[in-house]
Amino acid sequence: MKRVDDAGAKVRCWRYRTPDGLDDILMASDDGESLTGLWFEGSRDAVDCGCDGATCDLPAFRETCRWLDIYFGGRQPDFTPPYRLMGSSPFRDEVVREMLTIPFGATATYGDIAAAMSRRRGGVKVSAQAVGGAVGWNPICIIIPCHRVIGAGGKLVGYGGGISNKVALLSHEGHVAGFVCRRCGACCRIKDGIVRVSDAEISRIAAFLGMGDQEFIESETELSPDRKSLILKSRPDGACAYLTDGNLCRINPVKPRKCRTFPHEWRNPDSAEVCPGIAAAAGNKGAVRGW
Repeated sequence: MKRVDDAGAKVRCWRYRTPDGLDDILMASDDGESLTGLWFEGSRDAVDCGCDGATCDLPAFRETCRWLDIYFGGRQPDFTPPYRLMGSSPFRDEVVREMLTIPFGATATYGDIAAAMSRRRGGVKVSAQAVGGAVGWNPICIIIPCHRVIGAGGKLVGYGGGISNKVALLSHEGHVAGFVCRRCGACCRIKDGIVRVSDAEISRIAAFLGMGDQEFIESETELSPDRKSLILKSRPDGACAYLTDGNLCRINPVKPRKCRTFPHEWRNPDSAEVCPGIAAAAGNKGAVRGW
């Protein structure tokens, strides 16, 4: 390796071969323990990384490869490889958290993210341009899904990994100028919108809430109508128990896969009626897979 950090430690790299239609991916670790960079080869950041072709096998890289294998297999992974955001800031961290809420197969605009951040700040205005700068800074592509952030009117703009890769990723997720999440909370209010939870999801949510697994199961879940699995309890009005008055999810960082991938893994007829994102996509034939 040619590049070294300030402490003299070598930057470790690994290459991942992607499916046809996408450039291969370069991953890097500055500390040998966490993923600190994930870029398409040939992009500006990948070039600046300074990897000279040598590679190093690390547990963090193996986990990242496993994550990418599942993703390119057509599913949103239910785990996240260990990563560390170097050179971040509170504002960038906030934008990253918003990007992580965009479901597999969906998109959000820079303005959508700015508006969501403004709501969290009690109405304080947030610049969409500033959001764009933070999105463009993102050093962990795909896992932190900056490719799902688009311009006003659905324009595919501003992707450091190359527009062709952005188009390929969105197409892989089933997006064709279609579904845009409006962050309105309508999907969390769908009557009989059953959310099944796996054992792994139960453990993650319970830990996030500071509960034991059994305590969480007894107080927060119930048996599904088909008696095949546990599901999250709903409020008496049918809304998700974790939805706040501001349309925010109290367990957003660890929410179940079914919520993260809405609407692509939901087949409740009410979804198409109550979700404005689905309604808008309905004008584009085949825009949203399954609707």
